[in-house]
Amino acid sequence: MDHEPISSTLLGEDDVSEYCVNDLKREIFDKAVLLMERDELYLTPSYSIEDLSRDVGTNRTYMSESIRDYGSNSYCDFVNNFRVERVMRRINEEVFKGKKMLPVQELAIIGGFGCTRVMNRHFRRYIGKTPGLYRRELVSEKCISESKMSTDLRQ
Repeated sequence: MDHEPISSTLLGEDDVSEYCVNDLKREIFDKAVLLMERDELYLTPSYSIEDLSRDVGTNRTYMSESIRDYGSNSYCDFVNNFRVERVMRRINEEVFKGKKMLPVQELAIIGGFGCTRVMNRHFRRYIGKTPGLYRRELVSEKCISESKMSTDLRQ
């Protein structure tokens, strides 16, 4: 008695191939994220989706679909998300680790943005506020937290 593979009886052939494609897209996306984080490729203004596709070992279409399915609306949004996260990390280091507070213009450069206006726009899109407001709120929260700890220690 011949048996069909379980995967094709439970899912159907079309479902199996779609599952494999989705698995492949997830793998492509994960590799792209790893490369972006490890090599800080988002800091290179000329680094394109074609470059990322080549470095991941896929084509532009699969890369674009993977980013859209698992990450952002577009390659530009994908890259700018890494840039915003870098600026957020720097601001957190300033507030909580005592690093020198940089002017917003320098934060834009550190994040790989072309200018402050572009950084502010993307920061607002991802975080809901500008980098300056984000920093002021963190400083305020830190002061409140330290004040509360100081009060608790005196009691």
